[in-house]
Amino acid sequence: MSTLGGPAAAGTLLFPHYAQGDGYQTIFNFNNTSSTATSVSLEFISPQGAPSGTASVLVPARGNGRYAMNGSSLTVGWVRATPNPAVDLLATETIQLFNGATLVMEASVLPAEQDLTLRLPITQRDGFGTGFAVMNPGSSGVTVTATFIDSNGITRSTAPISLGPLGQQPKFVHEIFPSNQGIDGTLELTASSAIAAVALRQHTSGIFSTLPVSSISNEVFFSPNAGTASRIVQEINRAQRTIDIAIYSFTRDEIADALLAARARGVTIRILVDSSQANGTGSEVARLEGAGFQLKRTNGGGGGIMHHKYAIFDGRLLLTGSYNWSTNAEENSDENAVFTRNGALIAAFQANFNAMWSSR
Repeated sequence: MSTLGGPAAAGTLLFPHYAQGDGYQTIFNFNNTSSTATSVSLEFISPQGAPSGTASVLVPARGNGRYAMNGSSLTVGWVRATPNPAVDLLATETIQLFNGATLVMEASVLPAEQDLTLRLPITQRDGFGTGFAVMNPGSSGVTVTATFIDSNGITRSTAPISLGPLGQQPKFVHEIFPSNQGIDGTLELTASSAIAAVALRQHTSGIFSTLPVSSISNEVFFSPNAGTASRIVQEINRAQRTIDIAIYSFTRDEIADALLAARARGVTIRILVDSSQANGTGSEVARLEGAGFQLKRTNGGGGGIMHHKYAIFDGRLLLTGSYNWSTNAEENSDENAVFTRNGALIAAFQANFNAMWSSR
């Protein structure tokens, strides 16, 4: 189970905003689609990044679990939900608004995707405005650049939003771009490390509904000479907590250099390599072993080779495909490499890595 500020566990879900009290009620629902029961740990985190409470929800196999927040004074923040054991969940957060005992409005929010760039639609007319909450799941502070793009695709304004470690900021678009009121368009949020966000379309009467937040969920590279090695180095440099690697052939110096730098800044790195390739010409394996990495040489589970080529960065990004971390793959061969932020795929690969790591 994850700990506040620590590595995100496989299957961890992020809800970038909750509101409780002063007429608001937030409820979390978890539907377990697997045949294994789980317990979902909820960690409530303030906009300043401080822990503000915890809860646990038992979810039976193929069953449902529910948690309703309580408290009459208004509190806001974000939530991290971690199932233990990791299973496939259909999760929703519902934010309700009451007038006394009467429910007047509600909207359901799905778990957020993490990415370096997020986009959401802006509506600012007929009494409607756009609100959003952006949060930083990382343990280091980050500056988010907010860019207002009008309906003609023209960038009108940019503004910085500073987020501390595990920090969050809820904003209305008109608060950061007051000169662009009455103009519809797109809000783009970019940062040097992964962020997450939720967006609402809200009327002055209090009526609100959710808006989509889009991430760049998949990237595909085709060798030769696609720049895949540079893209891998970029993700290693961005990693803040964990990198898990299963690789067949590893000869690229710049990737090994980036791993050494990541380890020096405190990133936990685990590497599984194929035994038959570990001592090959140009292999980086002995160098990493000599530097003290957590590294295991292994064969295939059925007695063949360990032929995987994948890596998981901070539990938020998966790299997989045919691409070895080698000069041959980078410059000569036809290879593919897919970077994806699909949560279900990441959880499946993380479970596969953990099973191999514990048994090899």
